[in-house]
Amino acid sequence: QAKLPDTIRDSKALASLTGSLSLSTKTMGDLMAMYLVRLDNDVSKKPATATYRKLCIKVLKDSFSGIESLEPRQISLQMLLGWSRKASDRYSGALYNNALGTLRELLNEAIRQGLCSVNLANQIKRIKVESKIPWLPSKDQFKQLIIEIRKGKHASAHGAADLIEMMAYTG
Repeated sequence: QAKLPDTIRDSKALASLTGSLSLSTKTMGDLMAMYLVRLDNDVSKKPATATYRKLCIKVLKDSFSGIESLEPRQISLQMLLGWSRKASDRYSGALYNNALGTLRELLNEAIRQGLCSVNLANQIKRIKVESKIPWLPSKDQFKQLIIEIRKGKHASAHGAADLIEMMAYTG
């Protein structure tokens, strides 16, 4: 009951968006547009999450040529594998994985609407995201850094250098 007003608002927004579309002519572009409307109306998602998911939609449009004009049932596993190779080479692992997740969400919505029967994107594997190795200065570089900080003209330069040394030596 608490979510009913939100559901009604989303339904009205989607109804105005879909307008005269019939089920047989709904394309991935239509599903993407509906997804973006839902993102804008979903108060449970943080604005940064919505912005990132919009970026994922842009990645799909840029890397999967012609996706907007395709009907969900026209998407084949070979098409998805081709997109996967292209996108995984072009984008970071995290962005690729989230674009794949967005594509899966779009195809799940297509299944809910009866536009296709299976989500072939579930057969595409995520890629490993490489963590960045932190760079640490050598002992000599660290000493030089502390000396440079102490030379600073600001009144708190000496205290800042002490604080940095304390944090470095205590872990």
